[in-house]
Amino acid sequence: MGIFGAMETAGSGMRVFKTWLDVTADNVANMNSIATTPGGEPFKSKLVIAEAAGDNADPNGHGARVREITSRVEDGAPQYDPQHPFADPVTGEVKYPAVDLGEQMINMIAAQRGYQANVSVLQQARDSYQAALRLH
Repeated sequence: MGIFGAMETAGSGMRVFKTWLDVTADNVANMNSIATTPGGEPFKSKLVIAEAAGDNADPNGHGARVREITSRVEDGAPQYDPQHPFADPVTGEVKYPAVDLGEQMINMIAAQRGYQANVSVLQQARDSYQAALRLH
């Protein structure tokens, strides 16, 4: 790891956790986004898949990166509401997303703490490098 490896690693962690926060916020914002066509699918919450940055193509990669953002495999939660404009005309049901607010809040707290930890590492590395520059 080079002299700035700690900063690169912390920066990559910050990017991963920021993405996780963004995806979680999108999940919460769309937790009431119903299927707009009869028989259609409602919003499906998304997951961030992260991986180590170093691989065979780049063995000197530092930290982590987002490999993909994928939709969860989940069935919508149907609710009987025949008066709703998007209700299925046969069953009278409206499909709501199966987004669990409690789970999303836990994800948000975990991502926030991970981001804060990486900020702390970045600040400590910066302070160490500045102290090294002041040595005579």
